[in-house]
Amino acid sequence: MENNKKTLTLGLKPHQANAGMGEPISSMIKKQLVVSVYLISGIKLQGVIIGQTDEGVPSISLRNGCDQVVYKHAISTICPAPGQFLYE
Repeated sequence: MENNKKTLTLGLKPHQANAGMGEPISSMIKKQLVVSVYLISGIKLQGVIIGQTDEGVPSISLRNGCDQVVYKHAISTICPAPGQFLYE
């Protein structure tokens, strides 16, 4: 049986695999949740996600005293702050 890569990337092309993060991130933007963003380098960023891009280089914008752009390929985990829920 042939290995179908579409099942491994949620129906997305390999270069679009990070695009699957769009729905949860959009919900965090809409609710203006305070989040902790853990990068694969081990760095922890905290703030509110204020935007994202899906064209060109996938990234999110984070406001935490100063605005930062974080590339999605560098993100390991995004967690809402304690007491805040993404879905109710």
